[in-house]
Amino acid sequence: MTMNDSMDAKAFDFFIEKFLVPKLWVETVVVMDNLPAHKIAFLAPMIEAVGASIINLSQYSRDFNPIELWCCNLNLFCVSCLQQQK
Repeated sequence: MTMNDSMDAKAFDFFIEKFLVPKLWVETVVVMDNLPAHKIAFLAPMIEAVGASIINLSQYSRDFNPIELWCCNLNLFCVSCLQQQK
């Protein structure tokens, strides 16, 4: 499915109904993030009707993002190098 606009609830509903649900099977797990379009109440019954389940990710946290941790360490390294040059 290709879109020229941003994803909204209406487009996401269409994607779930026409593209995702027909491809699901019993015990499939659908993982969704915290996009507001993913929180629409009637989407879960559509997915669960085929025997699949939904897992919603927790809210974003810098503590669980390895890129954030790497950038923090890089920043600390750069600061320590600058301090040594003084």
